[in-house]
Order: sequence, then C-alpha cells, then structure tokens
Amino acid sequence: MTAIQKFTYTADRQSYLSVVGVFVGLTIVESVLFGGLIALFLPNPYKLILIGLIVALFLFVLVKIFSELWTHHSLTETDLKLRYGLDLATTIPRTAIAEAIPFSETARNAKKRTIMDMGVRYEADDDRLVATFSKKGQVLLILNDKQSFRFGLTRKVQTNKLLINVDAREEFLAALMKPDVQKKSSDLVKES
Repeated sequence: MTAIQKFTYTADRQSYLSVVGVFVGLTIVESVLFGGLIALFLPNPYKLILIGLIVALFLFVLVKIFSELWTHHSLTETDLKLRYGLDLATTIPRTAIAEAIPFSETARNAKKRTIMDMGVRYEADDDRLVATFSKKGQVLLILNDKQSFRFGLTRKVQTNKLLINVDAREEFLAALMKPDVQKKSSDLVKES
C-alpha cells in the first residue's frame, strides 16, 4: 500500500477570487442581457436553443474557473501527480525528476497577474510549463529529459521544466527529495 501525501496550492485565494468575482459578475449581467434580447427578437424554437447554449457555456466557464480551488498535487512513493483544475492532470515518475528548486519571481519576469495568466500556460522564452496559482511557494521542477505534457483543451508541449506552487513548499521539497524514496522508486523502475 502506497502512502499518498496531498499538497494544496490555493491558500492565497484573495487575488484570484477578486478577479474571478468581477468576471463572473460581468458574465451574469451579460448572459441576462443576451437572454433578454434573444427572448424578445427570436422565434420560439431558436429562443430555447440559444438560451440553453448560453446557460451551458456559463456553467462550463464556472466549473473551469472554480475547479482550480478543488484540486491538489499528490505525492506517492513512486510518482508525483500534478493536478491543476481541469487544465492539467499529469503523472511524473519521481525518478524522472532531476531537481526541485525553490523559486521566486525575479524582476525580469515579475508582472502583475491578469485574467489571461490564470490557468496553465507555456512560457516559450524560458521553455517551461507554468501551473501556478500564486507566487507563494513556487517550485521549479527540472526533469532528466523532456517529456510531453497536455494541458488546456488541446495544447501539448515538450519540456523538462515545470513551475508549480504548493502551500507547504518546504514540506513538499523534503518529501519529494527523500533519498530513501528516490532509491526505492529507482529500484522499482530497474525491476520492471
């Protein structure tokens, strides 16, 4: 039986919730206005279809936006499972991780977070996949070799660097880089 350690990354929710709150409020107002216009000007069969599509799209956007608050990263004896809302779900063998470095934004790449930065993104300049909820507790994972990662609905990249964040960074780094666990997982890979 393998023990699973869970690491959340959403303790610093305030800035996220303020941006998302404004976005959701504007989306509700816009949906009501579109629904009203559709109800006034379109014949009956088209009304229901379009209003149904607007409601379905609105619900999908809500689930996608708030799914980041419900997911976490998991660490087992052999794998690191990264989950970031609906955008990223990947498993990395612990033996594939060459290094895990505490990371903080530098003046070069520090910028104010916008709605476009939310979610998982690929930064081509630094050749890394970024799945950070906040600047707190960032960790740069460097893999032995480039691996293929799927994120979002259709995007796929190959990289050996992933930038993530966890609420308990020191605990995460200590658990991830335990020498005895690294040895056990490399022995399992050799046996397979």
